[in-house]
Amino acid sequence: SMFTYLIKEILYKISPKLLVSIEFYHLFKKKLDWKSPKDLNEKINWLKFNSDTSQWSILADKYKVREYIKDKGLEYTLVKLYGCWYSAKDIDWSSLPNKFVLKTNNGSGGKDVFLVSDFNDLLEKIKFLFNKDQYVSISPYYEINNEYRVIILNNEVRLIYLKHRVNNWKHNLGLGAEPIIV
Repeated sequence: SMFTYLIKEILYKISPKLLVSIEFYHLFKKKLDWKSPKDLNEKINWLKFNSDTSQWSILADKYKVREYIKDKGLEYTLVKLYGCWYSAKDIDWSSLPNKFVLKTNNGSGGKDVFLVSDFNDLLEKIKFLFNKDQYVSISPYYEINNEYRVIILNNEVRLIYLKHRVNNWKHNLGLGAEPIIV
């Protein structure tokens, strides 16, 4: 509502940290521990106020982060990328495989990620995505059942788990994949 928006704007001007604390409590039903953050959500919020966030938008962009990874000498870890386009007319359709993944560069959680295997479906999905974002990427589709994730905090492996897909081709936990601790 407009009232909520105005309250948030006022709180932000008074103290952005206070606003984050209130929203954190509202969402997680616990106080945010600013002095000694323990879980990932607390640490991310702590970092927002206590670190250089100038590169976060680059690191969250699936295309732009590739340059960062290359600069760190880790290019060999990157998944093949067929390209990144600002317009559907720029795509060389003949260079694409029969089946691939089409997505925006800054999405997450499986939202607006499509498995494409025919030209008409591609045209429909790409029009939808270009209406939402400024550019899209096309990546290979790999038929796998398990995707592994490693959580590292303070240079220490804290958790390894696999995401076992159940209902569809995506490995997103919010879309039905099952986490299994390794």
